[in-house]
Amino acid sequence: MKTLIQATLTSGLICLACLTNAQELTVGQHAQASQQSAQPGHGMKQQAVVAKYGQPSEKTSVGQPVISTWRYADFTVYFENDTVLYSVANRSSQE
Repeated sequence: MKTLIQATLTSGLICLACLTNAQELTVGQHAQASQQSAQPGHGMKQQAVVAKYGQPSEKTSVGQPVISTWRYADFTVYFENDTVLYSVANRSSQE
């Protein structure tokens, strides 16, 4: 019976430790989401990106469907036709 109680208490402490780690991950994910909100989001149109962030310093396009790359000082945006696929922070702005 003592062993069962000890095992139950031990597993309860392990679960408590898991919850603490889960909170840390949530904070990290929130920080990452906040950082990404400073970049264009998936599904935005090119016109909306220009309205919010201005003209990019560089534009390139390739392929069919057209995949465009717009480079800004802090991030790069990738479009399919006129819709944002994703945006990423430029390495130099992270360092």
